[in-house]
Amino acid sequence: VSDQLGKVGQTPVIMCEPSKPGVKGVPGSEKTNIFHQVSSSQVSPTLSKPQELPHVQSHDLEVKEEYFGTCVKCGRGVYGASNACQAMDNLFHTKCFLCCSCGRTLRGKAFYNINGSVYCEEDYLFSGFQEAAEKCCVCGHLILEKILQALGKPYHPGCFRCVVCNKCLDGIPFTVDISNKVYCVTDYHKLFAPKCAACCQPILPAEGSEEILRVVSMDQDYHFECYHCEDCGMQLSDEEGCQCFPLDGHLLCHNCHICRITATKTPLTYI
Repeated sequence: VSDQLGKVGQTPVIMCEPSKPGVKGVPGSEKTNIFHQVSSSQVSPTLSKPQELPHVQSHDLEVKEEYFGTCVKCGRGVYGASNACQAMDNLFHTKCFLCCSCGRTLRGKAFYNINGSVYCEEDYLFSGFQEAAEKCCVCGHLILEKILQALGKPYHPGCFRCVVCNKCLDGIPFTVDISNKVYCVTDYHKLFAPKCAACCQPILPAEGSEEILRVVSMDQDYHFECYHCEDCGMQLSDEEGCQCFPLDGHLLCHNCHICRITATKTPLTYI
């Protein structure tokens, strides 16, 4: 019987490796990049509007105007609701909160804050700030507020998405294939993870991990739990008594291997 075992005592290789391009069965075996994560950042200010402070009724006849605090621009006290406005989490005199370009008061008007300098909407739009703005490599439009830099290119945060599920990847781990197509981690694994030869399902990292645990045997990949004897169900490994004795591509333990060979032997016929 032992002469008919063929390739017996297969020793599997249990591999624990980063789930990245370069693992067996994954396109782009020469790439070494792991999963990345990028977040958008402010490239220019959003359009804001100062808050007018409410008028507070005073029952003290001797106090003619209520006190709101100190103006961050001039350092003097702000008295009376008509003289106060709040913007950028600070208190200003109405006459102190001005467009730095045209000098108009911005109380009750929209404004842009550029590195601490305040502009009215008109001056911002016509002052040339947009000439230096980058264009999104996906939609081609100017990036005026938040920008996301990834793969050496500028994106609107909402334009940086997985090519499969269209999920926005701002602040979310992602990776790319050899064509630099962007994928979320889940879809990347579904497409490119090695497939188990037993159940034909992708071999994915455990939840919360970025490493794939797989068994490589007979030049094929297996889930650890799928690498068992097909007849008796015994878990196979490289330990003595648990080794795989394959037969015609089937995973078998030693005893089941012998049983199959014995069952297929042609009985002798006497004449």
